[in-house]
Amino acid sequence: MSKYRGLLVSLPWADYASPSIQIASVASYARRKGYNVCAKHLHLEAAMAFGFDEYFPFMNECGDAMSAVLLFPQRRSSIVRLVNSSGTKLSQKLLKRFEKMMDQLYRSVDWPNYDLIGFTTDLNQLFSSLFFAKQLKRDYPDIKVVLGGHCASSDLGISLLRNFDFIDYCIDGEGEIPFTSLLDYLSSSGGMAQKDVPGLIYRDSDSVVINPRKQLTSLDELPDPDYKHYFDVIDNHPYFDNTCIETFVPIEGGRGCTHKCAFCSDRIQMNGYRSKSPKVIAKQLSRMSRRYRSLSFKFTDLRTHPKKDNELFNLILKQKKDYNLYYDIRADVDKSLIASMRAAGVKNVLIGIEALSTSLLRKMKKGVRAIDNLQVMKYCEELGIQHISNLILSFPTESQMDVDETTDNMDYGLSFQPPSMLVNYTLLAGSTIDVMRRQYNITHVKNSSFRRKLVPPRIEKSLQFAEKTYRRKRRNSYRALRNRFNQWRERYYSAHKEGTSLLSYIDGGSFIKIMDFRNGRTNTTLENDLMKLYLFCDSIRSWSEIAEEFPGWDLDDLRGTLKQLVDLKLMFKEGDDYLSLAIRNLNTQPFRV
Repeated sequence: MSKYRGLLVSLPWADYASPSIQIASVASYARRKGYNVCAKHLHLEAAMAFGFDEYFPFMNECGDAMSAVLLFPQRRSSIVRLVNSSGTKLSQKLLKRFEKMMDQLYRSVDWPNYDLIGFTTDLNQLFSSLFFAKQLKRDYPDIKVVLGGHCASSDLGISLLRNFDFIDYCIDGEGEIPFTSLLDYLSSSGGMAQKDVPGLIYRDSDSVVINPRKQLTSLDELPDPDYKHYFDVIDNHPYFDNTCIETFVPIEGGRGCTHKCAFCSDRIQMNGYRSKSPKVIAKQLSRMSRRYRSLSFKFTDLRTHPKKDNELFNLILKQKKDYNLYYDIRADVDKSLIASMRAAGVKNVLIGIEALSTSLLRKMKKGVRAIDNLQVMKYCEELGIQHISNLILSFPTESQMDVDETTDNMDYGLSFQPPSMLVNYTLLAGSTIDVMRRQYNITHVKNSSFRRKLVPPRIEKSLQFAEKTYRRKRRNSYRALRNRFNQWRERYYSAHKEGTSLLSYIDGGSFIKIMDFRNGRTNTTLENDLMKLYLFCDSIRSWSEIAEEFPGWDLDDLRGTLKQLVDLKLMFKEGDDYLSLAIRNLNTQPFRV
């Protein structure tokens, strides 16, 4: 083990219910390479000192604004006004408590024990990390400071070095190889020059230089992330004697994404898609479950890989553990995969719904249609999986027809859990839209109006943030969409609270009875071929598949029957594809409305 010592730190406002996989993975990798590196999840200690109930509301950009007050004390009054104008109450008393907490947090670390300190900038941690870096350089100027994470990659990292002299380095892209190579360079054990450190952003004379990246070719060889500090705090601190929080242990099966949605900025930190083998993931899950005595895990993957995921969840199922798993999925997954996931313990998923308009989804380069989104929402509803998803408003090339299409298609999804919220589109640095601004009709791109008001005017134009604002040529009306969305949520959750499925069927063998509570109460009984037709379209079926399945049915009559089911909103039609909307209900209790 090298005598050169490193420390990686996660600060507010990361989610206290999870350790940081970013610093935990890099620390474990560096130790395997022979360096004495540890990870400290100080955001958990911050939440304890601040109080979980009061910490939680600030786990967004308003929390980062509180940290900006410490970094730029001369802007205290203007930042407080800015945060209060956003709807979050930021009192002077609260700020003083935060300052005291951050001071205690800073003093809790024996910084001279380390030669290189790394801070992550993900999850609204940028200004907290900059503040600690500034304090650190003031007190211990010989200790080297490096920033990593999404907000320190590419042009963003270059701008940080140009504006803050208390930062020595930034890392572009994923951190394992760059961080250990930086340790090689600083300790002179590798005999390398600064220019040889992959992914390093550094100063050279009067300019800032960024070295070419180097990523891991195989993720299977990564050691388990180091979450020891996080769970030591939970196990040993008296605060948790009478406090219970459900923690989700992060685990990754892959990095990057094979599909490049136009709004995604994944490319700023990752090149391409790589995944671990299912056997490696399943074994790691089992090991970490034993080590940390936890059954709740959050996969950090950005997409699903159907063939590998089927194998993975079958392997997890064989462990016979009561897992509570959180997973990201795309809308084009099939029902058998979601059923395997549910059986293995997946109870919550993140789905990129974004819109219920196929034309808008094409503009977003999502690679799915409205009917695919409705189908995955149906699967989740039937299998008892909660999903987190959004509908995006104000997409750059969105038309009023796109907005109206989403509004109209909500009627077909009333019986499914609605998306979590409506969100306004945010331009992200490095996304396809940012790179191809002319094609998306956006001009006058600047840092987000909120974040640029946090920093002094002298550096606002040269400092680059991940979130951008821009000028749009078109403004659409969302009044009808918002009203329909709110009605959807109110109706669904009211029925859900009463244990009612708004659109479901029970199977009688030779018939099915469809019970529709979306608008009043309607029962529809389908028998014989009608029943078979409806059940055949449980998953998306094309007209050609339907016609082939029912060769004895007159084609005009068949189309007429499908149209009747669509008109009743018992089925959804897109192009020549059809989807039945009612879910099978195995609940024998009486329905209530």
